[in-house]
Amino acid sequence: MNCYMCGAKLTTDIICPECGIQVKVYKHIVSVSNKLYNDGLEKAKIRDLDGAAKALNLSIKYNKVNIDAHNLLGLVYYEMGEIVGALSEWIISRNIQPKDNAASYYLDKVYADKNKLDSINKSIRRYNQAVEHCQSGDYDLAIIQLKKVVSTNSGFVRAFQLLALLYIHAKDYKAANSVLKKAIKIDASNTITRRYISEVNEHLEAKQREKRKADVISYKSGNETIITPRNSYRESTPLSNTFNIIIGIVIGVMVTGFLIVPSVKQNAKAGANTSVIEANEEVAEKDATITSLNADIDELNDQINKLENDVKLSDKTIDSYSNLLVAYQHYNDKELTLAGESLRKVKKKLLNGSAKEIYETINEDVSVAYYKELYEDAVNAYNRFDYTTAVTNLKEILESDEEYHDGDALYYLGQCYYKQAKYKKAYSTYEKVVELFPGTVKARNAQTQMDEIDAMDDIEEE
Repeated sequence: MNCYMCGAKLTTDIICPECGIQVKVYKHIVSVSNKLYNDGLEKAKIRDLDGAAKALNLSIKYNKVNIDAHNLLGLVYYEMGEIVGALSEWIISRNIQPKDNAASYYLDKVYADKNKLDSINKSIRRYNQAVEHCQSGDYDLAIIQLKKVVSTNSGFVRAFQLLALLYIHAKDYKAANSVLKKAIKIDASNTITRRYISEVNEHLEAKQREKRKADVISYKSGNETIITPRNSYRESTPLSNTFNIIIGIVIGVMVTGFLIVPSVKQNAKAGANTSVIEANEEVAEKDATITSLNADIDELNDQINKLENDVKLSDKTIDSYSNLLVAYQHYNDKELTLAGESLRKVKKKLLNGSAKEIYETINEDVSVAYYKELYEDAVNAYNRFDYTTAVTNLKEILESDEEYHDGDALYYLGQCYYKQAKYKKAYSTYEKVVELFPGTVKARNAQTQMDEIDAMDDIEEE
């Protein structure tokens, strides 16, 4: 295990041997994440994919940079037919560790087979259409779409489950049972699939019992109940057999003369019309396929862009939590200035729960000391004519408090701009000083500087 701050290899001690940061909590978090990863791995080996996905997601919540958990979760999603989820995990993993990462191999393997990628993308689109049909009550159309989905993406567990649910709704329990058997082979311990199987078995057993009752006849004979099959056998005589043969021959001749011959003629005429219709349908289907492929390409590009944006947001979130952890360590060590520097790098809106509470707790104490030192550095930089450094520090202070140090920070900023010959920026800064602190010495000095700028000709910004 390596230190999250300096990357040095950690020992059994709770302090990093290189940078000296406290790593007890960090070690515990990583240990819990690894335990959940192992749990997910064991479940994946016995094809409990649903349970594996839950364990791995929890592992990543504890340690967002757990590469093995991201990669294995991607494989689990891929096996379940959740291709978008798989790609997301692998892209996040590769961004965390660009080199020597199995995620790069998985992504290259998927992207290399364009036909399969297009087929998977189309199956996802059809699944979404099936869901829309279900919501609007068009269950037959939903079944048609889902049949196409499972034929092209044979590992898509959710599609099998939805198709089975539609068959159950239509009371076609045999079809539902067949679909659920395929789903349980993919994910052996999926609770939703097992619940559907239990319900289907109950209905099939009930139908079997009804069929057995319908196939027998029972009646009373004295004190006994006689049970006999509904279709009993009756022995035929030679005379009845001969009579049946004669009737069969007569019926055959009549069927040939009145039904078969006209039907053959009619089929010959319809054959030509059918060929024309099929040719037109084939052309229309090809046009529709081309349109659909173009739409699939656009949709896939949108998904890739969204995944890239999600990865960037994930990176920023990880950075914010890391900087907050560093700030908290400096805060505990009473190094408020260093804590303030780390705290400035934290994006508060990306934090949640206890992390946001920690930020609020230490920010109030840290900010006072941090801005005090920042202001002193700015004044010292101004006195040694380092106006660039002074402007940077003063702007950071004023973003938080425009009236910092009774307006001195604002006035110094105007002076820096004036010394840099950035007269337009200086003028607008002096105006704020006059507006916010009227009647003060700094306001009168600012007004004097403004008058001098007004008297200048051809003012140009550098």
